Amino acid sequence: MEALELTEETVPIEAPPKTEADELLEELIPRLDEEDEGDLVRMVHSDYLAALLDRQDWETRLVEWDNMYHGRLPRKDFPWPGCSNFHVPLTMLGVETLKPRLTETIMGGDPIIIAKPTEALDDKKRDVVELFMNWQIQNELKLNSLITESAHRFLIPGTVVIKTLWRTDRRKVKALRRFPLETDAAIMLRALFGPSLPEDFEQTTTNVWEGTLKSGSNERKVKAKFQYTEKETLALIEKDELIYDGPRVELITAEDFLVPVNAGDDVQQMPFCQQRLWLYENDLRRKVQEGRFYQDRVEELVNVIKGSGRNIADDAAGVDDNRAALEGVAPGGESDVKNTQYEIIEDYRRWDIDEDGFEEEIITWTCPTLPDKLLGWDYLDNVFAHGLRPFIVGRYLPIPGRFYGISFAEVVRGIQEEINTIHNQRVDAGTIQNNPGYFYRANSTHSPVGYKLSPGMGVPIDDPSRDVLMMKWQGGEAFGQAEEALLYQYFERLTGLPDIVLGRQPNRVGATRTASGTSALLSEAGLRFRTAMRAFQTMWETVFSHILALDAQYLAPGKEFRITGRIPETIKLTDRSELLGNFDLKLTATAETLNRQIMREDATVKLNTALSPILLQLGAIGTKGIHRLLREFYRSYGESDPDLILEPLREEEIVYTPTQELQIFVNGGDVEPTMMENALQHLEEHMAQLETPIVLETLGPAGMAKLQRHMSKTLKLAQMQAMAQQLMGGGGKPSEGSQIGPQAMNAQTGQQAPQTPSPNTNMGMPTV
Repeated sequence: MEALELTEETVPIEAPPKTEADELLEELIPRLDEEDEGDLVRMVHSDYLAALLDRQDWETRLVEWDNMYHGRLPRKDFPWPGCSNFHVPLTMLGVETLKPRLTETIMGGDPIIIAKPTEALDDKKRDVVELFMNWQIQNELKLNSLITESAHRFLIPGTVVIKTLWRTDRRKVKALRRFPLETDAAIMLRALFGPSLPEDFEQTTTNVWEGTLKSGSNERKVKAKFQYTEKETLALIEKDELIYDGPRVELITAEDFLVPVNAGDDVQQMPFCQQRLWLYENDLRRKVQEGRFYQDRVEELVNVIKGSGRNIADDAAGVDDNRAALEGVAPGGESDVKNTQYEIIEDYRRWDIDEDGFEEEIITWTCPTLPDKLLGWDYLDNVFAHGLRPFIVGRYLPIPGRFYGISFAEVVRGIQEEINTIHNQRVDAGTIQNNPGYFYRANSTHSPVGYKLSPGMGVPIDDPSRDVLMMKWQGGEAFGQAEEALLYQYFERLTGLPDIVLGRQPNRVGATRTASGTSALLSEAGLRFRTAMRAFQTMWETVFSHILALDAQYLAPGKEFRITGRIPETIKLTDRSELLGNFDLKLTATAETLNRQIMREDATVKLNTALSPILLQLGAIGTKGIHRLLREFYRSYGESDPDLILEPLREEEIVYTPTQELQIFVNGGDVEPTMMENALQHLEEHMAQLETPIVLETLGPAGMAKLQRHMSKTLKLAQMQAMAQQLMGGGGKPSEGSQIGPQAMNAQTGQQAPQTPSPNTNMGMPTV
């Protein structure tokens, strides 16, 4: 019987449905003609191969640094087979000591970051931005493990590359759900589709309903088929479930990120940079559905080149093979996922794509196994609204003007190799002294086969006193021990990791005889570590700035998050414009926060100073400052959530000038009058603004409506302030004994107000 030939049925690539925006999108990023496309792809692939070739020596160092960290040494047969070949773990000691300290400099503050507005108009948004970013870092992004891994890569191989992007992950869900017969229909729909119900949910056939779920700008098709039995209601659902829609931080392996030589250390200024992606067939199909990749090119890549195996460039340095050996798995084994993945080059470069004589920032996607053809392209600003390449680079020891930094393993390489040599020589010397060799007379009855002596063993010899001469080796262990101790001192001074930083009592006495001496040593040790700490912190501060920029452009409306210790606890962002603004994000952790005792001393001193009666009476310290210092005090003594102890802090009002209020209306925002402002002066200035034609033109209808509503509320506030002044006896002067703090000073905006209007006067303001 002839064997049947089995042929795999090809699943077609589905293109996204046409939308109203497709016409504009095609006008923005049209497909290139074959000649331009071929030139661009050949340039990308040529730069890719050239960058791989130029950094071969660096990839060889990756293997060496990994071996130094893991203690892998080549086999050694000198001075004899089986001699000492021990690796003193200095490299791992230094890396594992610095890793938790680097991690703590990111997540050890409370709050983790603070937002400093660079423009006065963003003052009111500061609290919301700061609260949301801290909540997002701790809860949504879950960066603890990622920060720890980045600290390792920061030290080895000394260059860490982080990518920030907005990611939308979906998966198809097909499931059967069961409900009791008495279950309400609304409850069933919410259990099936979540809090947002489908739109246009209509019955298509018998007991079959179809509709669309919307989440921000994302739309997902849903389908439900109901069947009713005597005991329960059955619902068969099919839907595209939105798993995640938000910013994502990804670590890129150093060998998967390529840059040109002598292009500097700033990724944003380089002529090009490339990331090597590894995508499954499912990922390629998703890219087509998102409109990112061309349907026909992915069809060709998946169907024509299917089964071609691993599309990876030659690993000349053996980085992958070495790491597989460290892991204990077969390199390129049968289960290697890269056998089923496609190598995609994501290229960022400046190129004159529209032939107008000026270069534009573009992104292209190509595959080395599909030459001369683009999988897709786009403008950088169309993919990332902040207009920046999404890569942030950190270096442990940067080389000025160079991309790759020096790793911790390279810094201590000489000391590591020297101490290995000294230690192994000392062990070999001890081996020779414990079991020395000997000379014997050639015509003796002694067997020419050497004996391995052991306690109690006898060896027949004619005349031991004359036929055998035991070897005596000069020297002793003192030299090796002193040399190793000296090398340890070199290591400590070079890396800034003395015994006291490791939590051990120093061997050298004198410095730690007093508490002040110990504190001074710890402060100096923290200062030595600060260079690496600031480089690591600067990298993550840039990451958080990119995340904030992505949130301000792509965050879905109605985002809710909960913050304990505040009123209200649940905060809702009605619109992403609440995050728009210019903010300088700074981490709050410092080198001093790494030591619990120093934290306690500092927190106690600062709190005692703030509680000084003189400062409280002058108003130099307010509720907000004391609340913050108390949180630091409780955290230093191990309280993980001080907000569960302290009373919630109410939000303080910010007083804007009339000009700042007008700018807020122009930018599309809104502002409420506060009791701390001079309402009458605000009214007069707003009335003057209404008489200026350029102001009316700039505001537009929407801005005019907001300004008129604001003036109406300000008039009511002025009337309330007038009544309050009359009750105080006129003049509005504070009574004796009242304190004038910073809030009171801020309330006296502008000059002394003129005569208060009558409650029945509307100041000639236009009616709304």
